[in-house]
Amino acid sequence: MLMIRRVFMNALNIQHWLKLSQAKGVGPVTAMKLVEYWGSVSALWQASLDAWQQASMSPALINALLQVPQSVIDEDCQWADQSGQCILTIDDPAYPEYLRVTSAPPIVLYIKGNPSCLSRLQVAIVGSRRSSYQGRSFAHHLSKGLSNQGVVVTSGLARGIDGAAHQGALVGSSETIAVLGCGLDIIYPSEHRRLASLIEDRGALVSEYRPCTKPKPHHFPQRNRIISGLSHGVVVVEAARQSGSLITVEHALDQGREVFAVPGVAGVASVEGCHGLLRSGATLVEHEGDVLDALGIRSVRGKSLETSSSAARQPSPGGGVSLDSECQMLLECVDYKMTTVDQVIARSALNVAKVNSMLLIIELKGYITRVSGGYVRVD
Repeated sequence: MLMIRRVFMNALNIQHWLKLSQAKGVGPVTAMKLVEYWGSVSALWQASLDAWQQASMSPALINALLQVPQSVIDEDCQWADQSGQCILTIDDPAYPEYLRVTSAPPIVLYIKGNPSCLSRLQVAIVGSRRSSYQGRSFAHHLSKGLSNQGVVVTSGLARGIDGAAHQGALVGSSETIAVLGCGLDIIYPSEHRRLASLIEDRGALVSEYRPCTKPKPHHFPQRNRIISGLSHGVVVVEAARQSGSLITVEHALDQGREVFAVPGVAGVASVEGCHGLLRSGATLVEHEGDVLDALGIRSVRGKSLETSSSAARQPSPGGGVSLDSECQMLLECVDYKMTTVDQVIARSALNVAKVNSMLLIIELKGYITRVSGGYVRVD
């Protein structure tokens, strides 16, 4: 009986998040402010109209919340009930922590494939749709190399560099993730349907948009923040000065992610964006080792992750996997009760990108576990 109640409450929680995500004009930042004010998404929807008005919610906001049709929510829940498909809400422990701590994370993710790969170490590879053969070849080779080191390669399923990156990862040994600017039942561009099917089998298709949502121009800049938000770093291969890939870079910089760029021939317009990034301090990439070294990662295999630090290893209380001195220091910032990422950042005085990267290492080595809202020490 208790199990049935838990399943029911979880389903109701998902419905509440879906309703909030479908309220017209309510973006993720406003949505999270509402949830924070009311204490939970369920409390928001359980409050009366009078309570909403007394909370100084505007008539336009109240109207937007009231006009979400239940039929839309039912359709999405039925979609998620199908095999290989699911919906992750931002309060779900399975929601990728690296994305959760960004400034405007999507409150709902629609997923086809394996949702667990969203929480694995990822590197994004992006670039021009109108790419050269050399650019696509390099993206394919780089992606394959990273994949063979156990890194999950994330991109946007677009023509050109994105497609080559996904294909390279599939030739390698790890997963690949495609973040779409449309619903997952509409593959765009259509010529990538076969590729999308392969990604679903060897990774995940991800979107913040409802399954049948058609692609629109303003969706893609929003999609880009998810690509960078999921990833430890973003590699740009072939980008002109006004390339949409540079929007992904802007998000990456705002999120504290590493930015990498691949150099090209001087004077060629299709690489001017990459050269601009290199002049601004992006890390130059010639092979996967440049990415791994900059991120401080030697290899990732399943749940085993090695840093490239040569610091002395501390003995593990479990008698197995040990931590280097830097990770050991960060471990001391995590309590045996729920500790938020913000608390860890404040205690360690490290930046958000460094903390998130190290927390992932410590989690994979079994010293902490992810819970709703943060981490708990378990060693």
